[in-house]
Amino acid sequence: MVFLIPDIVKAQQPITLSVVVPACNNPLFTEQCLNALVDTMALLEHYDLWVEPEYLLIDDHSQDVAIQRLFTDFQQAYPGTRYWDLQHKHHYTGVLALGLDEARGDRILFLSNDMILTPTFLVSTLVVSLLDPQHGIVRGKSNHCDCFPQYELLPVQDLTTYWDICEFAEQVLEQFGWASAEDDILTGDCFILSRAVIDAIGSVDRQYFSYFGDIDYGLRAQRAGFKLVCALGAWLWHWGAGHMMHEASTSGTEMLELRQRRSQEIQSAYTKFRQKWQPSMPEDYISINNSLLFEYLRQLRNG
Repeated sequence: MVFLIPDIVKAQQPITLSVVVPACNNPLFTEQCLNALVDTMALLEHYDLWVEPEYLLIDDHSQDVAIQRLFTDFQQAYPGTRYWDLQHKHHYTGVLALGLDEARGDRILFLSNDMILTPTFLVSTLVVSLLDPQHGIVRGKSNHCDCFPQYELLPVQDLTTYWDICEFAEQVLEQFGWASAEDDILTGDCFILSRAVIDAIGSVDRQYFSYFGDIDYGLRAQRAGFKLVCALGAWLWHWGAGHMMHEASTSGTEMLELRQRRSQEIQSAYTKFRQKWQPSMPEDYISINNSLLFEYLRQLRNG
């Protein structure tokens, strides 16, 4: 299948792309993620898209030394790669802020280490990002999507190899092309960010530490006139909760305990978000469903 890149996108090539990959433990998923990233970049020539990448690898205080080896080997294989070995936990918001602060590209790809990138995911999100300067932050679809059941697309057949994953992703792009849909909220496991957004609003608010840093950043982008959109033809594989699964398997901690700890961290971040944006929101995060949260975000976006 040949996917024709729109002329408006071709005119903006080459595309300088900063790829930010954070990891906290889980070397198996991280190795799969890095291998898929390399394969994806090698396959871009088949899609008539000229991308000049730089790689930013962030070890978020992993206890597993295998992460250090993986990142060091990648850095040696791809000169110019920058690597941070953080000596204390930064969590999601901290590593995202570091990546955005250090990125040099006109577009930034933030890629969680429990994801398997596909060429069509990267091509589709880049094309949708470049089609409209208002498309400030572009996400895609996956087999596992937080907050977006409409973007959760499960293959009928088992995908046992990387090439199976790529073939399914290509079928998704064939069906949806360069179509996009506007979102109310940013959940940032994987997305393309325009440099124009950083120029307009700066980096992520580090006060959130673990959660709500992406939601806050998406809201700020919207209030600055940018859109959060989903590239409907973009699909990748997402293991989901990779760091929790790894911690449960290596530390002996029950998943129930990890989920309870996660709920406490979410409540703490939600309290900060509520105090910053809208104190009239319910005090307890557990009492606010997605529909109500989205409604508050729409009000704040327009306020």
